[in-house]
Amino acid sequence: MTRMTRVWSGAGAGPPADTMTCMRTVPIDEAQSELPRLVDQAARGRESYEITRDGDRVAVIDDYDALRETIVVLADQWIYAEHLVGQADIAAGDVLDVTGLTALLAEERPHRS
Repeated sequence: MTRMTRVWSGAGAGPPADTMTCMRTVPIDEAQSELPRLVDQAARGRESYEITRDGDRVAVIDDYDALRETIVVLADQWIYAEHLVGQADIAAGDVLDVTGLTALLAEERPHRS
C-alpha cells in the first residue's frame, strides 16, 4: 500500500519550506511490479518514491536531473542566495503575472517607427 511521507533535509526544529518534498512510500514488492511506471513518473518530475522493505527505507526513485540541479544550487553560495531572495519575493507577493510581465517588457523594449 502506497502512502505519502514528508522528507526534508537540513538541521533545525522543522523542515525549511523550500526543501520539503512529498514522497510516496512504496513497499518493495509493489515497487518491483510497478517499476517501469515509477521510473517514468520520477523521470518526468511528477513523483518521488521511497522504497521500503519491512518498513525500512532501502532505496529512492527520483528525478536525477532535478537532484543534480539542486546540488548545484546548494553548492553555489551566490545562486543559493538568489534563490532565497526569489523565495522571499514570492512569499511577499512580489510577483508578476503574464499581463504585468508583458507590460514591463513593452516599457523596456525600444519602440520602432
